[in-house]
Amino acid sequence: KKEDLVLYTVGAPPYLGKANLIFENNVPSTIGSFVTLVRVNKSQVNPYFLLVLLASNFNPQKYLSALLNRLSSKT
Repeated sequence: KKEDLVLYTVGAPPYLGKANLIFENNVPSTIGSFVTLVRVNKSQVNPYFLLVLLASNFNPQKYLSALLNRLSSKT
């Protein structure tokens, strides 16, 4: 879906932890076992902000687990 995040969770260090954002709907695609799909609740988290945070030097791995736990507990 548009504005879903795709995180590379398996692989070589240059790719591990990299994030991408889906910009269009209806793009034929398949999520493989080497990536994780993150669909955020847009009323709680802006997916563009999350993408920038994950791409920054701000060590997002430290906080991503807490963020995802917080979001999942509100559903």
